[in-house]
Amino acid sequence: MWDNTTITMLLEGTRDTLYMTLVSTFFGYVLGLPLGILLAVTDKEGIHARPAGELIKVVKGFNSTIKIAKDGKEADCKRMFAVMGLGVKNGQEVVFTFDGEDEDAACEAVSKFMKENL
Repeated sequence: MWDNTTITMLLEGTRDTLYMTLVSTFFGYVLGLPLGILLAVTDKEGIHARPAGELIKVVKGFNSTIKIAKDGKEADCKRMFAVMGLGVKNGQEVVFTFDGEDEDAACEAVSKFMKENL
């Protein structure tokens, strides 16, 4: 369920980040919690209007509930102003959660989009 970008980011991150991601993934699986991925934003402008709009186009095609979170704030990934309201800047980490019948496909699509665009 983790793509190469996520694995690389985890390996290059701190030991605490890796530990928390592994623990949350394990317990999420056991408890039936939504699928989640942690990604770093590398676009020099962060998530501004253009990439937010493109991200929304990607996620609108899925039935799953898709959320993006940063620093304890969470937003519906299908709502542009909600995504932009998080104020995600270059170098910051965001967590995407996916919950629904097509969550695996949604996770893969968002991971690919982030890797190629943000």
